[in-house]
Amino acid sequence: MKKMRINDAPVLIQVISLGLFFIIPVVCMRKWGDAGELIGFIVGGAIMIWLLTRGTIVEFGKGTVIRCRYAFYMWKIDLKKIDRFSYSIDELIARGGPRSVFSLRFYYKVDDYDEKYVFRKIIDKNDIINFMSGNMEQIELMEIYRYAESIYPEKAEGYVEDRGFFE
Repeated sequence: MKKMRINDAPVLIQVISLGLFFIIPVVCMRKWGDAGELIGFIVGGAIMIWLLTRGTIVEFGKGTVIRCRYAFYMWKIDLKKIDRFSYSIDELIARGGPRSVFSLRFYYKVDDYDEKYVFRKIIDKNDIINFMSGNMEQIELMEIYRYAESIYPEKAEGYVEDRGFFE
């Protein structure tokens, strides 16, 4: 079984960490006054940074289930239930200029609605050059894609152009 850590936080963890960042100062302010608010922002910020930098642990290579764990949050991607999967390079507008992001997507349906699991990794110029020259294995998320492709080649779509916000 292959195990890797990717620096990507699920949306649920992002929401929880942001909520804690704003709730902890309010609780501390009610208990200790204005000084408590400052302490609350420091503690809330530290918790938020700790939650967002832990990374997702992905286990695959045995069976058709990809297991994912982020701190206390665990989920599984059952490849049997996935309709299709693909990867792309997306542009992300960020402070300091645009960034390129490698995205791996697993699509499935829930009550006739399209849903997806997404793993992302910020890549640099060298990764893009390797990608364009066919040496995509340097990007660690490609190992997950290749594993899923080896089990279900008919569900693999390969590279899909970034569709932007309306994907």
